[in-house]
Amino acid sequence: MTLWSRPADEAVTAMQTGDLRVEDYVAAHLARIEATEERVRAWEALDYDGAMAQAEKVGKLKPAERAGLPLFGLPVGVKDVIDVAGFPTAANFAPYRDKVREEDATVIRRLREAGAIIFGKNTTTQFAWGQDPSKTRNPRNLDHTPGGSSSGPPAAVAAGHIQIGVGTQTASSLLRPASYCGVVGLKPTYGRLSCFGVLPTSWTSDHPGFVTRSVTDAAAALQATVGADPRDPHASKEPVQNFVAAAAASRKPRLGVLRDYVDRATPEVRAGFEAAMRRLSAAGADLIEVRLPVPLEVILALHAVTSGVEGAANHAEQFSRHAEHYLPTVKATFQVCSLLPAAAYIQARRVHRQIRPQLASLFREIDALVAPTSSDMAPRLDRQGPKPLGDTTFQVMSSAFGYPNISLPAGSRADGLAYAIQLIAKPFAETSLLGAAAWCEEELGRIEPVRL
Repeated sequence: MTLWSRPADEAVTAMQTGDLRVEDYVAAHLARIEATEERVRAWEALDYDGAMAQAEKVGKLKPAERAGLPLFGLPVGVKDVIDVAGFPTAANFAPYRDKVREEDATVIRRLREAGAIIFGKNTTTQFAWGQDPSKTRNPRNLDHTPGGSSSGPPAAVAAGHIQIGVGTQTASSLLRPASYCGVVGLKPTYGRLSCFGVLPTSWTSDHPGFVTRSVTDAAAALQATVGADPRDPHASKEPVQNFVAAAAASRKPRLGVLRDYVDRATPEVRAGFEAAMRRLSAAGADLIEVRLPVPLEVILALHAVTSGVEGAANHAEQFSRHAEHYLPTVKATFQVCSLLPAAAYIQARRVHRQIRPQLASLFREIDALVAPTSSDMAPRLDRQGPKPLGDTTFQVMSSAFGYPNISLPAGSRADGLAYAIQLIAKPFAETSLLGAAAWCEEELGRIEPVRL
């Protein structure tokens, strides 16, 4: 086993005890990047010397100090809409490329405090908005997209460049790319993670989150970064639970198969999902079929109006000065959403409040909903049409209503592309979600990092 492919939890223990040098572990990942980045193209900015300097610094810590750092020595990549001190937050937007940030986003600061090593910035679609593809390729099949807007972090995790990728999701920007790249994607409850230092799109739907190689790794990243933040008024003060213990104590779940999603999936995705459900059922999972109490089209419409208007408000002044730097679909989205009347936005928020109790009823007798993560497989890079980065619909409900949501690989086809399932839980039920996800992962198995 190569150092870069060594499981993160095993590597942390080895580095904490001194059986593995942090410098060697970090250097192995940097060498992996150097060998494969020309094909994957997952990085916007990477500081080799800075990463090694961080490794050397933490490598001087005593064993007792290392033991208190749960992410000790783990390489991290950050979507380029999240601030990292010493790097620009370019967001694939030319006017931002020379504006170096002086301060970490809260989630990045907390990762550092847990012992993680920040490598640099991963690619994103412009402003994490629109369908204009980034330069990144899917490591599982280089002819296909990794999805977006969090294009770089899941591609980097899948290629063995890093152990933790930090991304964002406003509609489906994190879990869909995670599913296409065959890695785990976790979007916690709205407010669980601070958005301070995250370039805003929609203040009611923006969620930071993680991509990793396992459920336990995602739980560890969440544990290290969760909690209230006075610099983000939307950050929750909900008590912090033991997410790592919940993932370790995986338990057989009762899952509600979300038929509305299954029926909308492509035949291939539906067949892959149903094969995964047969495996989980045979292993003892309790599966029941459920349907949304309101049409999915209503949820999609209210999110499109709410997030679109909020995004247009965020960009109004800047667009007036830099319209020529906006990419085509981002420009079109801004222009359309800036014309929506206030009444449409207010009515969307009213509908949101009205249907929230109806959706909450879905979770009364189950641990989580289960469905395909995306309706489609990762599209080819040469795909033409309105959605070259794939279908965005299957995470919109979780983003619009702030539900915690996790995607797991569920197998792969002959060309390397992955199938995936997602679990959705009620707000602040991450312990239940992670326990169920860890059990499903044990039964479905993990997909190893790509060898390229």
